Amino acid sequence: MSLLRRFDIPRAPRTAVIAALTAAALVPPAWQSIGFVRTISRTGTVEQAHDWILSDIPKGSSIVIETQALLLSPRAYKVKNVPQLVLDSRTPGDYDGYLEAGVDYLVASSQKYGDPLSRPKDFPELHDAYSRLFTESQEVMRFTPSAEHPGPEIRVFRLR
Repeated sequence: MSLLRRFDIPRAPRTAVIAALTAAALVPPAWQSIGFVRTISRTGTVEQAHDWILSDIPKGSSIVIETQALLLSPRAYKVKNVPQLVLDSRTPGDYDGYLEAGVDYLVASSQKYGDPLSRPKDFPELHDAYSRLFTESQEVMRFTPSAEHPGPEIRVFRLR
């Protein structure tokens, strides 16, 4: 700003230029910050699913969750968070395997199943595995993202 003093510019226009440059430097980050605060203040799909599970799934149920973003108390549920519901060596991976393991509910995240279900030619094994698992299980709740509820789609399945 002291560079402007080198030029023969009257004080009032020079002050206006300084104010405009200051505003130009401060407004974009402020606007970005406001947008961030608005986004994080919304109830996301993961939070919706968490609240629904606490209110609608019986305590003590065995739940396998396909996201690390949704955490439940091991005091209330027999819970296991896994990287993926299907084709993962640490999970049964299919309906019968989950039944044998005593699992009551599965929680799936579109961050994992989205690409395989929307692009079956690119992920044929995952597509088939998710399709079988979702068909054989009973979907009891779905949380779909929107402007008011950001996040992945979360689907809750009950094993029959």
